Amino acid sequence: MKKNHCRSKTISLSTAILICVISLGIVLTGCASQNSGNSDNKTPAHGDENTDTAENTPIIVTMAPTDAPAPEQETNGPAKKYVDLLEHREQLDFSASSVESEYSPGELSASLSFDGNDETRWSSIFYDVEGCWICAQFPYPVSVHSVEINENKTWGQMMDWEAQYYDLADNTWKTIYSDTTSDEVLYEFSKDTPETYAFRLLFLEGTGITITINEIGLMGLFAEVPEGTEPKAPINFRNDVIIDAPEELYLSHAGWIFNASSREAEGTESELGPVLCFDENDKTRWSTVFGDLYGAWISADFGKEIEVNGFAFRECKTWGHVTDFEAQVMVGGEWKKVYSGQETDPSYIELAEPVKCTGFRLVFNDGETISETVTIWEISLYGRQ
Repeated sequence: MKKNHCRSKTISLSTAILICVISLGIVLTGCASQNSGNSDNKTPAHGDENTDTAENTPIIVTMAPTDAPAPEQETNGPAKKYVDLLEHREQLDFSASSVESEYSPGELSASLSFDGNDETRWSSIFYDVEGCWICAQFPYPVSVHSVEINENKTWGQMMDWEAQYYDLADNTWKTIYSDTTSDEVLYEFSKDTPETYAFRLLFLEGTGITITINEIGLMGLFAEVPEGTEPKAPINFRNDVIIDAPEELYLSHAGWIFNASSREAEGTESELGPVLCFDENDKTRWSTVFGDLYGAWISADFGKEIEVNGFAFRECKTWGHVTDFEAQVMVGGEWKKVYSGQETDPSYIELAEPVKCTGFRLVFNDGETISETVTIWEISLYGRQ
């Protein structure tokens, strides 16, 4: 990546800002000074010059007005250097809409696109192209000026994408830059983003079945914050948890017997059996063998009659996803369909009416997958024993 080129970009401060800084006797420095010594979760000291400052004295860091003109438009005022916002990445949080091989030794996590290593990469799961994203969150507010993108184009490339910042005032993502090409390395914005704690790249269209990025660089400025300001906790933008589930109706799996149409690596230590969908562990999964998609199923035998009010499940979409499924219950020795759907998001699904039954199963009729498999992280049932 052309990091030296990116870091050499400068922009001028207004004369008023310069006078203010001089009057305070504080030397503006970059990201490294502002971030050093933050292991105690306090606002980092600005070098050593602030050791005797009053408790509530602001720490002045390199923050330009949000309406500052772009570098090529500015002709007057002192030069100002944008800093690497990712220099102290151990203080940051990275996430993505999806992660290839998540929870496995080969996981291609979002952090790998921010590690300064062009040989590592983040990748979305198969078919997560339209609307997928990768995000960096900061413990203190920043203003982003430009982004570097080193895309891995082995399996296709991004075509329509946006750079966005998160607006806490109305809890929405707002676009600061958009493009329909990935031929450049450095993308400079016409103006800096307002102060924000989160920045992401949103991919709207691509030529392949995944989006994968070797490295992302962010240049910008840290905002002025009072000394002692606590770092902001990251927001979970993925919503991977089961949504709106009535936890008081959660059914224990104790004593149940589990079965499936097939299981990957059957009979080995690596078997991905159906019990792994009912172990209350979101990092284990059941998977069919290759080719077992159309009509594949996974079931639970309760061993007695219980009342089922609804269910939820989280699909592992690393290698594709289901597009047609149904839920069935065992009543009088026969399977009865009680729900059919297409989306497999982790939302609670309430049945039209509670049903007393001795078993439950999911049947998968179709999907978009390369290997024609089905794989599920976890299944939860709700009702009354």
